[in-house]
Amino acid sequence: AFDPQSFPFHRVLATPPGGSTSPIPATSQPVIRLAWPTTAGKSYQIKTSANLSTWAPLGAAIPGSGSPGSHVDAVESDRKFYRIFEQ
Repeated sequence: AFDPQSFPFHRVLATPPGGSTSPIPATSQPVIRLAWPTTAGKSYQIKTSANLSTWAPLGAAIPGSGSPGSHVDAVESDRKFYRIFEQ
């Protein structure tokens, strides 16, 4: 039987700007690494939600440099959604 407490799986949907979502394969890792393209002079705010209704910032905004941005987050619950805003 599948026990999400002892062996959680995670499914991530990648959404490019202006594009449609595409699933990223499930993983059983204890952390998730977010990566996205950045633009120099812009900043990027990661927000998280457990229900897709209420969103909260995950740390401070991350400055863009033109290189890919990234953030590693611990997997602490059965369900966590992410979105990244360019500011």
